[in-house]
Amino acid sequence: MRKLLTVTALAVILLAASNAWADTVNITPGAGWQPFPAPGALYPNNPGNPYWNNFSKDYTGQANIGYYLTNSGDFVANPPIYPGPGALPWWGFAGGNPALNLFFNTTNPSGSFTALRLEVAGNAGINVFGWYDTVTGVMTPIFGGSATPGVPPGGPIVIYIPTATYGFYLTSAEGTYFTQSSRNPAGDQSHQHFALFLGSALSQYGLGNESYWLGMEDLINTGNEGSGDYNDMVVRITPVPEPGSLALLGTGLAGLAAALRRRFFHS
Repeated sequence: MRKLLTVTALAVILLAASNAWADTVNITPGAGWQPFPAPGALYPNNPGNPYWNNFSKDYTGQANIGYYLTNSGDFVANPPIYPGPGALPWWGFAGGNPALNLFFNTTNPSGSFTALRLEVAGNAGINVFGWYDTVTGVMTPIFGGSATPGVPPGGPIVIYIPTATYGFYLTSAEGTYFTQSSRNPAGDQSHQHFALFLGSALSQYGLGNESYWLGMEDLINTGNEGSGDYNDMVVRITPVPEPGSLALLGTGLAGLAAALRRRFFHS
């Protein structure tokens, strides 16, 4: 019984700490986390639904962000250095349309770990990915054109500390695109160049514990790719827990360790 209580206490401590993340998606009316398409529903089935589910000019055509995440399609014969995480919920509208006003709120800016996981792009050598302040518009680069996914288990990982409200941008040969599409170049403001996925289980919706995966399209004129394949750059973003939750975790684990020591010496 004591062992069960000890394990339960540890689970409660870890849950409390993991759910206190600082960065959340700003809510667009009607938008939310949508379930990943069912098996067999990716391109060539249901092209353009969701908006990132399109033909890809890479490999034999089945290489959009959905195929990467699920390690399927052309990524079976062409496995990337870092495999995808599996089928994840995506941010947008239930009918498959993108949320064009995508940005984040952070209640206690404590930074995020950003890891470059995939690049399948002719512009990979010049693309620049970064974050921007939604109020001032100031842009801060995270990964430059020289960055590559690297070699496991490391690869390029950058910690950035954003402002209270922020979004992401991608600068390519054709211009700079923002998660808030209204900031895109004229004529491209209804084109969402980013596809956001949530790296936690369905049962954890609304509870924090976020780890985001962000796929990007670096072309304005995507031709027969619809709105794009969103595999030109893929990053994983893991917000650092709020300082208070880290203190909770440290204090809780320290107390648990002390309890275990007392039990050991008295047994």
